Order: sequence, then C-alpha cells, then structure tokens
Amino acid sequence: MTHLFSRMRALAAPGVATTTSIVILVIVVLSAVFAGILAPYPQDQADLVKRFEAPSAQHWLGTDELGRDILSRLMYGAQVSLFVSVSAVALAMVVGIALGGIAAVGPSWVQTAILRFADVLLGFPEILMAIVLMAILGPSILNVVLAVGIAYAPRFIRLTWSSLLVVREQTYVEAARAAGTRTATILFRHMLPNILPVLLVQITLSLGHVVLVESALSFLGLGVQPPQASWGSMINSAQLYISQSPYPVLFPGLAIMLTVLALNFLGDALAEGGDPRLRTRAADSTDVGVDAKTPAAALAEPGSTRGGI
Repeated sequence: MTHLFSRMRALAAPGVATTTSIVILVIVVLSAVFAGILAPYPQDQADLVKRFEAPSAQHWLGTDELGRDILSRLMYGAQVSLFVSVSAVALAMVVGIALGGIAAVGPSWVQTAILRFADVLLGFPEILMAIVLMAILGPSILNVVLAVGIAYAPRFIRLTWSSLLVVREQTYVEAARAAGTRTATILFRHMLPNILPVLLVQITLSLGHVVLVESALSFLGLGVQPPQASWGSMINSAQLYISQSPYPVLFPGLAIMLTVLALNFLGDALAEGGDPRLRTRAADSTDVGVDAKTPAAALAEPGSTRGGI
C-alpha cells in the first residue's frame, strides 16, 4: 500500500495538485467569509417535513435529521473550522517562535528548560492533550483555540530552535555578533527572517491537523456547541441516522477530507519550493522502488539540515 501511494504521488503532476489545492482552499475560505450572503438558508432553520431529503434543486446537498439545509450548515461550519485553525496555529506559532528563539540564543540552562518542557508536551498526542484541556476549560470556541494552540506550540518550539541553530552558524550572523550588535537585533533582523520558509511549511501542515482536531473535539461534544454548525458536530448528530440518509454524514466528511488534503498538498509544494533537494530525493526513492517521504516528512528527519519538528 505504501509503494502504491508513492507511485500515485509520483504520477500526479505537482502543478495540478497544487492548483487544485489552492482552488479548494479558495472555495472553503470564500464560503466561510461570505456564508451569510451565499448560504441559501439560515444554519438553524429546521423543517421537519423535509427531513433527510436527497440533493435537489431546493437543497443542493440535501437536508439533515431536522430538515436543515446541509450546504448552508457546511458554509457556516467552515467559519468555525477556519477561525479555530487559523487562531490556534497563530497562537502556537507566537508561543513557539518566542520560546524557540529564546532557547536558541539564551543560556544553556534556559535552552535545557525550554526544550525539556517541549519534550514533555510532545510526549502526548495533540488530540489527547486538547481533550484534557477542554475537559478542564469547558466547551467553547475560544477554549478550543486555547487548548489546540497549547497542544501544537511544542512543534513550533522545536522547529524554531533547530532551524535557528543552523542559521546561528552562518557568516553574516557571526559578523553581526562581532560588530557588537545586540542579541535581540540579531535574532529578529538576521535569524528569524531566514527561517520563515520552514515556518510557513509547518504553518500550512498544522492548519490541516487543527482542522481534524477541531472536528474531532466537536464530534465528541467538547468543541463548538449547538446551534452553531460545525463539521464535526454535523457528523456526530447525523451518525445515528446514516441508514436513513448518508448525506448528512457524507458531505461534512468530504469537506474535512478535501480541506485537509488541500492543506497537506500545499504544504508539500511549499516544502519543495523551499528546498529542491526534497523533490530530487522523492523522485530518486520512487525510481528505485523504496518508500518516498513527503517533503514535510523529510523536513522532520532528525538529520535534516532544515531542522526537525
């Protein structure tokens, strides 16, 4: 199965995959931003007479167990997924860059303390940590952002630290240090701008992960609460009626799958653009019949010169 997946990735044209991913993400973003205008019905408008209707001219994707329009709820659910993913990744990025930067340029004891803290958090799966934090904080959209942001911060701490270690040894950094430039100035002016491509790849991939985590939390009843629509809660409420109508489960699942795949393909494209060696490595390993790592996986290798995640 792994070899088959590698062959399929090799046969797919990178330009087509990237373009398709961008188109999907643009549709999702526009649907979320203009849900109030584009949605044909309010997200909580129920009509029990029209329960479990199949896709039709009136309801393009059908209706759910309460007769609510599935397309409208998908659009409003996109708002939740995008808000949580962007906000949580932004929080994780700010915390991760701050602590990772301090660990890279600070004293050895500070570096040890920060990295051991990150290692402890990395020992727990993000979804498990998010569930524990949500159980403590209580279900709400802001608490989801906080819980998921904390869960994903260690990824950015380790990535920022390891990437800055490589940049720290560059000649221009040593020259700035020899000229008496302050450490903070070196960090913000010379070091951080040079690891932005790596951070951008991690941001893109983390957005896809967070969409899955938010959907899982909503599915478990720990995320956004009704009547607010969420892709995960839509699947949860419709799973008992899947034998009567598959559409209320099918379409939210497809929305999650396509969004995550689009973000992952876009992350791979960004990784390849930032380091052409990753494209050569993937092509060579596919030609000889061995497992080909995705560009994102290659960035996470312990021996990678671009740093680990």
